[in-house]
Amino acid sequence: MTTMKKNSQDVSVQLYRSLLIYSVVGTLIIGAIIAAVSIVPLSERMKEYQQDSVKHAIHTRLIAVRQFISRASEVATQVTSRTKAREGLEAYNRNEIDAAKLDLTVKPLLVEAVQRSADVVGLLRFDAQRHPVIAVGQKIPEHHWVIPEGSASTPAISGPVEVDGVSYIVVGASIVNPQKERVGTDVILFKLAALKPIIDDLTGLGTTGEAILFKVLDGQASPVFPLQRVQGNAITGAEQALLLQQFNSTPSADSETTAIFRDSSGHDYIIVSSPIKELSWLLAIRIDKNELYANITEQIALIVAIIVALMLIGALIMALLLRPLAGRVMIHTDELEQQVQEKSKKIGQILQSIGDAFISLDRDYRVTYANSHVENMFAVKEDDLVGKDVWARLPEVAECFLTGMQQASNGNVSVRMESYYAANHSWLAAHIYPLEEGLSIYLHDITRRKIAEQELIKEREEQKKLIERLKEAQNQLLQSEKMASIGQLAAGIAHEINNPIGFINSNIGTLRSYVLDLLKLVQLYEASEEQLKEGPTAALIQATKVEIDLPYLKDDVKSLLDESHDGVMRVKRIVQDLKDFSHVDEAEWQQADLHSGLESTLNIVNNEIKYKAEVIKAYGELPLIECVPSQINQVFMNLLVNAAQAIEEHGTITIRTGTSADDNGCWIEVEDSGKGIEAAHLTRIFEPFFTTKPVGTGTGLGLSLSYGIIEKHQGKLEVRSTVGQGTCFRIWLPINRPPKP
Repeated sequence: MTTMKKNSQDVSVQLYRSLLIYSVVGTLIIGAIIAAVSIVPLSERMKEYQQDSVKHAIHTRLIAVRQFISRASEVATQVTSRTKAREGLEAYNRNEIDAAKLDLTVKPLLVEAVQRSADVVGLLRFDAQRHPVIAVGQKIPEHHWVIPEGSASTPAISGPVEVDGVSYIVVGASIVNPQKERVGTDVILFKLAALKPIIDDLTGLGTTGEAILFKVLDGQASPVFPLQRVQGNAITGAEQALLLQQFNSTPSADSETTAIFRDSSGHDYIIVSSPIKELSWLLAIRIDKNELYANITEQIALIVAIIVALMLIGALIMALLLRPLAGRVMIHTDELEQQVQEKSKKIGQILQSIGDAFISLDRDYRVTYANSHVENMFAVKEDDLVGKDVWARLPEVAECFLTGMQQASNGNVSVRMESYYAANHSWLAAHIYPLEEGLSIYLHDITRRKIAEQELIKEREEQKKLIERLKEAQNQLLQSEKMASIGQLAAGIAHEINNPIGFINSNIGTLRSYVLDLLKLVQLYEASEEQLKEGPTAALIQATKVEIDLPYLKDDVKSLLDESHDGVMRVKRIVQDLKDFSHVDEAEWQQADLHSGLESTLNIVNNEIKYKAEVIKAYGELPLIECVPSQINQVFMNLLVNAAQAIEEHGTITIRTGTSADDNGCWIEVEDSGKGIEAAHLTRIFEPFFTTKPVGTGTGLGLSLSYGIIEKHQGKLEVRSTVGQGTCFRIWLPINRPPKP
């Protein structure tokens, strides 16, 4: 008892110390996280601010450069807009004055215009044919001339160019008359001296920063003015490539691009650039990265020091505040431990009283508890399980429910699963629940239920098969009854038609005899017509003959009688074919002529075939076959209709017959030139309800019923098909009816 109390006190002291240590460490960690989360964005924002200051500096210089360019364009526009100078040039273009007169009248005006601007050092005026006619001030070399296209109102600017060691820009402006026609061009040379102080201004750029104006030409970026702070007054190839990339990637003027460049000595430089696309200029500011961010580093270091000091002070305050709380925790530890032991005892009693096996595992799959039902179910004592690896003591159980245990552990979800336990030939249902310290598993024997389920499933499968067979038999019976009804109906119709057709045929024969007699009488009258004297009667006879067209009537009445007789005979043949097809007036099994059955069937389905295919008959010699003729005719009809429906446009249906000497039988083939049957369908075409036809055009019973009829006659129905070429069905029948098996 004393030992247990001492152990409890040791645990309390350890808990007290752990609480203090974890609280202090937690405070420091939280402070560190807050510092990291706040300092990193702050540092980035401060860097952005410094970069914005550089962007502001380049933007200020960019405005000054554009003002210089705009001033040059304005001066050129003012020079070209002088009316008297333009009118003198127009007179020269029209050959009203010569070159000397032009020089005398216009040149003084141009000299005055040039002297008005301190930046203009030279001017060259061109006539309408772009020939130089007047030169003022500094000579402009021909390869620097800038001639705008057409009558463009905006001057064209080029440069910088170097003339006698001095840098200039060249401005070309069109001289346009009131009718908006170009009458000449002025090319003006401007000094870049006014632009150099703007670029050389180092205000706000520290000790390493410098503004540089580049001319981008032929894949090179060349400084317009000498560099002040770049060592060696040269730009390296790598920096050249970076500047060209910034120039090409910047979408438009008045936008900046920022990049970091590292020179050969390892120094990083921030380069901010903005292009002047119309002149292929690039204005850039280059400044050492360390100098730009120097203040930021100092400020961040100061902030970190303040945060660390605050964290230490907070940890000390936390430790002082937690000391009373830790003391109260030590007081209640023993009481809580006793309560836990009592509740654990009650839970153990509950788990022993349930009717299922219960096992609890730690995270390493070691058994921490097992109730008495585990011993009854698996023949392993509780003492041999607790503290042991479940794989060592119950390997079969662990193997059965491995998937469920992994799923419950990894997904922190409860899992229910069933598995067959081969060791005692039983089925077990497991409920696996995740715990903080491992898993709990409830195992229940469900062998009786599984056996009942399997028996029920087996019984249902047998019922399904029986229902399918009943459906198949019912549909075949319905189809057979329908065909029999159609046959009886056809026979009845044939019988009903036969009677009127008989007396129609007889009457037509008699009528033909009467008409021939009447025609003989008319012929005699015509022969005696010449003996009649001319008079009213003779004139009336002649008029009547013309009116009724007697010669045509005599010829046509014979044709009408012949056609009527042919029509009646065709109806008689159709009626006979219907009777032959149905065979309702004959015995069930009898000797039958299959060729006759084929012919009668072809007549019946002629309307189905005649628009789709040409029937080719290749009949051999066939003896009389003992069969049920109506059923065999039904098979013929199904095969012929299917063959016609398989032909998409127009094709052929070939019917072949012959005998087999080796097996005392005969065969009939029906082959079409249709689209064929896919190999995957060939094994199923004789199944009930299977069809490849569109919905509404087939029941899937025709071939199944045909197969059953041939099988009933102890024959064979075979098929071969090639997709895209056609299909051939072959029937083999014994000549004599075999004895019943």
